Amino acid sequence: MELDSGDGDDDIFLKGNPDSVFRINSGAGNDRIWAGHITSEDTSLNGTMYIDSGSGNDYLAIKANHAEIRLGNGNDSIYLTGESSLVYGEEGDDYIYGGNGADEIYGGSGNDNINGGGGDDVIYGGDGNDMINGGDGNDIIYGGEGINRLFGGNGNDILVSGTTSHYSNGLYGGDGNDIFIINFQQGFIGDSNSFNVEYPGTEDVFIFNNIFNINTSILIGGFETADRLDFSMYNIDFNDLTFVDVGDAAVNIFYNEGKIQLDNYSTTDLTIDNFIF
Repeated sequence: MELDSGDGDDDIFLKGNPDSVFRINSGAGNDRIWAGHITSEDTSLNGTMYIDSGSGNDYLAIKANHAEIRLGNGNDSIYLTGESSLVYGEEGDDYIYGGNGADEIYGGSGNDNINGGGGDDVIYGGDGNDMINGGDGNDIIYGGEGINRLFGGNGNDILVSGTTSHYSNGLYGGDGNDIFIINFQQGFIGDSNSFNVEYPGTEDVFIFNNIFNINTSILIGGFETADRLDFSMYNIDFNDLTFVDVGDAAVNIFYNEGKIQLDNYSTTDLTIDNFIF
């Protein structure tokens, strides 16, 4: 089935449980689309669904097991409750809530709010100041450019920061054994280049790119005995690092012009086992 509703503010309802292919182009306008989600008792559409919501501020509630959706221009909201979806947020400040399965979500440009929902998701924030939560499952989250806050949620997640340097950036791992990959753009100096990493995880790994090439500062909260700092991309070893306690509150790790601060930790707590060289 193929539906082109043209321009204008449209309400589109698609109900049932067919196994065929659906294509919906809602055109320009502030549209609302309900697919397989008219009431809470409705089952998911088993077929494959392709939706292009066009320009405008659109609302979509999709209960399809397989869906590919392009939100187009505008500040859009989409709620997915199916098994697996591919979503392109494109332009605008979008709200995207993933379904129960393994979703692939691209926020695009704009200040987006994305939640992967259940399943092992892959999420790309794109440009803009984004808030991304992986939800349940083993997720991979790419922050992209902008001032971003990434939350891994439950599961063994991989969180990859962008290169924009700002003290408001944050990575929060949540439960599970997480990997943090922290990237910095060269040329930013001092306090304006602070980056926050916090998590209550168990056995986490922090990988730093270019951290010792510029005068930067990274704050890590909740560092634990089984966690490790990965400096394997640098030609250094444990003896090249300098450790300085900040009272009873933290320990600073220095090398060259870079500094990493571990909150609520001390030099006596650190061993070579906390590092990967």
